[in-house]
Amino acid sequence: MGFATISELQDRVSCDDAITDTRASIEQLVDDLLEDHFLVRLRKAHFGEAHDIRREVELNLLSPQAIAKLTGTKAKAEHAGNVERGYRELVHTSGAEYGHVNDDYVKQVRKKQPNGVNGISTSNHTAQRSTLVQPNPYKVVALAQSGLVGDLARKMHGKRAAAVLTAAIKQTADPDTWSKLPASHIHGLDVRQIRDSVNAELSKMSSSEARHNNGKVNGYAHEVDEDLTEGDIDRELMFLTESVFHFLTGDRNMWQIEKGAFDEWVRKEETLRVMDSRLEPPSPRILRILVDKGKLEERTLQEIGLLGAKELRQSLSLLKQMGYLDLQEVPRNPQRMPNQTVFLWSHEAGRVQSLVLESVYATIGKMVQLLNLERAKMASTLSKIDREDVKGKEEEMLAPAEFTLLKRFRRTETWVWNEVHRLDLTIAILRDT
Repeated sequence: MGFATISELQDRVSCDDAITDTRASIEQLVDDLLEDHFLVRLRKAHFGEAHDIRREVELNLLSPQAIAKLTGTKAKAEHAGNVERGYRELVHTSGAEYGHVNDDYVKQVRKKQPNGVNGISTSNHTAQRSTLVQPNPYKVVALAQSGLVGDLARKMHGKRAAAVLTAAIKQTADPDTWSKLPASHIHGLDVRQIRDSVNAELSKMSSSEARHNNGKVNGYAHEVDEDLTEGDIDRELMFLTESVFHFLTGDRNMWQIEKGAFDEWVRKEETLRVMDSRLEPPSPRILRILVDKGKLEERTLQEIGLLGAKELRQSLSLLKQMGYLDLQEVPRNPQRMPNQTVFLWSHEAGRVQSLVLESVYATIGKMVQLLNLERAKMASTLSKIDREDVKGKEEEMLAPAEFTLLKRFRRTETWVWNEVHRLDLTIAILRDT
């Protein structure tokens, strides 16, 4: 739908036969999605171009003649800051205000139910229900990115470093943003905020582990980790900058993350992760060497990767066939004799990312086709369980063999949609960052 009023969302969802929630619970779900910024409230400014909105703000602050007289660097910078603040005030998606209201819907409610019949009042509640909302894909991208980076940091450096890095990345995802931040954006980090977030997360994780292990871990009484100080956070961040997380820079309470470098790093890691899952060793190691070093000869690759000549050539041939590597010939003489030619192997990140993204789309399509095929096989059974007298009593109403097939189908359906969800996160990272 692109965007819709809260009332329209309630009507659409409540009409779905598979949904058993009441209208009140659906409204609560919408409120939760708005609070967590998976949905954002639209304003009138959101329907215009960003350049036009900024120009309007600029003209409201100063006349064209006054803008032309701004010559000093400090004056221009101060004016640009005022314009940006005015722009942010117009397009922010805070829940403090209702946003853009569908006036036609309000008029219809007041005409049909002037006294607020069926729990629909014509005051603030009606205005809130008629607010236009739309999905916020950048929230999903931010979650996918932080999840990927957090998992990698946990495997490499443990849960404390992962919690610190995840908290730092969450600061860069502006919850009030309804559009993508520019790649040149540099976000300064608040060490105090990271400390509070990490301490709360570690305390929650420790309590969960203690309950799961009956108060003991590895046979010993479990104690909650001590709270981290700002100095501890600084040391963890310093340690992370010396690792593979090159998008994190700074020193001692002056840490920052450059969005362009962060997005590029995440895309590279996600591409390598997908390729790793599809390749046998030593192909993933060869890919990572070429990503880090650039163009290399076969002999140099063999020395760096500590590989045998036969297995290296087999892997290079396979990677070339799959489109993950490129081969460049550099002849040393006009005759282009093979023994006088240098063969350089390389990995072009942008092209390979597009190739991987296309393969992920194809994989999702094949999985949906598989699910449709399974549904066609179970068509008669699925038509039975849709009946009101059978819902919730499948085991009693169906024959044992038919019920076994139904359980198998439901397991297959669950697996397919879980895999589609996982691949959707890959698409969010490779396509939308």
